[in-house]
Amino acid sequence: MSSTSYVDAIVLFGDSLTQTCASGSLYQRMAQHYERRLDVVNRGFSGYNTRWALPVFKRVIRSHQNQSIRLLTLWLGANDSVNQGESQHVPLEEYKANLRQFIQLVTDPKSDNYLKDVRVILITPPPVIGKFRPDRDTSNTQLYAQACLAVAEELSLPAVDMYTAILQAAGGDTDDQLSPYFYDGLHLTSEGYQVLFDRIMSVIEQQHPDLKGVEIPLAVPDWSDVARSHAE
Repeated sequence: MSSTSYVDAIVLFGDSLTQTCASGSLYQRMAQHYERRLDVVNRGFSGYNTRWALPVFKRVIRSHQNQSIRLLTLWLGANDSVNQGESQHVPLEEYKANLRQFIQLVTDPKSDNYLKDVRVILITPPPVIGKFRPDRDTSNTQLYAQACLAVAEELSLPAVDMYTAILQAAGGDTDDQLSPYFYDGLHLTSEGYQVLFDRIMSVIEQQHPDLKGVEIPLAVPDWSDVARSHAE
C-alpha cells in the first residue's frame, strides 16, 4: 500500500475505551504527543466486540489506502468478556481467533488489507468494578486479558497488559483501590489512561524506538525555518 499523504498515521482501534476523546483519554494523550508528526486516528466503536468489529476494521484499513499507517493499537475484549447470555458476549476461543484474524489482515502480504510497515500493539481489557457493572465479572475479564496476551505471544507481538497494570497502579483489587481509575466501573478516568499511555510509550521505547515522538520529524517545517529560508 503506497502512501500519497504528506503525513503518516497511528490508528487506535477498539471499543468505547478507545472511542472517547475526553481530556486525558488515550486519543488526547497520543494526539498531543505526536502533534504535527503523525496523524492519530481514533477508530473506537462503543459497545463493539471482536465479532462485530472485524468487518468495520476492514473498512477502516481500506479508507487509509493513501496514508501509511505506522502504528496500530488494537484494544478489544471488554465487551467480548461480558457474562454469557449478554448480547455482546463472545466465547473465549472465538475471541482469540478474531484477534488472530485482525492481525492476519494487516500482516499477511496476500491480504487486501496488508500494511507493509505497520507495527501492532495489542492491549488487554482492564479489570472492572463488579458492583457497578452487573453484566460483568472481573475474573472473567481476566481470562480474556490472559487470552489476549497469549495471542500476542503466539504472534510475537508486543502487548500492554492493562488488567495487571491497573491492579499494580491501584495497589490491589478492592473497589476502593480501583475507583480512582474508573468513573463507572468500566471506563477509565484520566488516571487510568495515564497508566495505559505510559505502558504504550514503554513498548515503543523498547521495541519501536523509531516511533518515539522526538525521533519523527515534523510533517511540515517549523515556521521559523520557513521564515529563515525566505530571508536567505
